Amino acid sequence: MAHDLSVLHGLDPDGLSEAELRAGLGTLLNLVEPLVAEVQSLKAENQRLRDEIQRLKGERGKPTFQPKRPARGGTDYSSERERRQHHGRGGHPLHLRGVG
Repeated sequence: MAHDLSVLHGLDPDGLSEAELRAGLGTLLNLVEPLVAEVQSLKAENQRLRDEIQRLKGERGKPTFQPKRPARGGTDYSSERERRQHHGRGGHPLHLRGVG
């Protein structure tokens, strides 16, 4: 992908008006945007190729992590009072002596 950067050679920002600076900034952003997208694409491709090389060597590739799941029964209590309520078999919730 060829990019024409000749616009930037000999550029003197001090000699430009505000309108020219705004137009130049727009042009610059239009040049940078596809470059950033290309870099991201190439980084992803490089990682895929590294993983493939590791796989072919018989080594493990980049590990994939499973997202954390909430605990069974849930631990998202809406209030301290609800948290202290007993939610299982066996009667009363655990009370510790000397703890308020």
